[in-house]
Amino acid sequence: MRLLLREFIITEHPLSKEHDLKALKAQAERNFDLGLETFETLTVPSFENVVVLTTAVLKIQNESKPVLARTLVNAGLSHCQMLGYHREVTYQKDQSGFAENKRRLFWTLYVMDKTNSIHLGNASRVQDIEVDAHWPSVPDDLAEKPWIELFHLVIRLAKIQGLIFDKLYSVAALQSPAVERRQWIDSLVADAHRWRHDLDNVDGSQVRFKKILELSKVHWDIQYYSTLTTLLRAPAMPGVGTDMTSQCFQAARLALKSHLRAFSGYGGEKMFTKADYIDWALHNSSFTPFVVIFLHSIAASSLEDVSLLEEVVDTFRHAREIHAGAEKLYQICDTFARLARRMVESQNTSVGMYDQNTDSLQVAGVSENLPLSWPELGQQVEADANMSVFLNDDMTSILADWINGQPPAADMFAMDFGE
Repeated sequence: MRLLLREFIITEHPLSKEHDLKALKAQAERNFDLGLETFETLTVPSFENVVVLTTAVLKIQNESKPVLARTLVNAGLSHCQMLGYHREVTYQKDQSGFAENKRRLFWTLYVMDKTNSIHLGNASRVQDIEVDAHWPSVPDDLAEKPWIELFHLVIRLAKIQGLIFDKLYSVAALQSPAVERRQWIDSLVADAHRWRHDLDNVDGSQVRFKKILELSKVHWDIQYYSTLTTLLRAPAMPGVGTDMTSQCFQAARLALKSHLRAFSGYGGEKMFTKADYIDWALHNSSFTPFVVIFLHSIAASSLEDVSLLEEVVDTFRHAREIHAGAEKLYQICDTFARLARRMVESQNTSVGMYDQNTDSLQVAGVSENLPLSWPELGQQVEADANMSVFLNDDMTSILADWINGQPPAADMFAMDFGE
């Protein structure tokens, strides 16, 4: 009911003129929270409990609590597996009339699971070798068809994200031979490019809620370029740090520019608010493009990159005024951006081996014997005590894990923003 009322408010349904839908939505949220706290919801597999858990994840994401959201996703998928929603034979035998609803629930949780995997640095709850359920059927109605086609694309991207973690960032993957890793990188890059081509060819000319579809595609632009950045920055040779190419830098740049475009698209229409976008971005965006451009700005002494970082930080500065969960993200990104400007203006390029001819950067791996240390930064941070503390404690840890092949989210975004 909460999600239904929210949709009525966003789409300006005629009922909004007859009833106070915002008050009804607030009451529905209170009732929902009470229901979610019951023991049976998390432990008893049923269609109704999967619905509750799936909608709960959407609500928790909007409250920027990624760890709790992941817990609920795992509980929902556990129910799905117990009920057989991951197997096609279950739907062939289903006589309830809700088979398609069950199918969509499973694939929605599947997408959330894979997104959590690549962002939080954990293996997926559901492995593809266990799944043979078909994707939701595509309707003939041109007003609805593009939405299901987009859902198919979302599932495909989730599969790519899952493979990126499994084959390039998992503990086993980081110990696999360089040849095998290179093959996976090339194969997944090709899959990602095909995905983007198919996204561009979704025909939304007759779709219902066309404006929402257009904004949705911008969201998936962000996901695409962020995923591509994460893929391209994966070291082909395990255990030697990270090697970033011009293609990686370009993908990261486009991810940040897509974020700027998406942020500017909210607030102009009555049905959209910037808070809606921030809700989505805090849970679904990757920090990797920001780190990549941060490193490139210093290595290449690029004020253009610094300006891009500052534009992104500015969106988070506005965001923290409307969403408490954006505060931590703003603090981290603002510190990175200010440090980048100081280093570029002082022509300090000590972040690795940068080749200007090929626009590529090599950053050595980090260990106890070879810790991440930038002694040249001392003079840059002395004027700002807060930056110095952050650099010593948080930034060093974030960059060290990132360089060694782990998503920054494992340290940063596992924290529950706003709590």
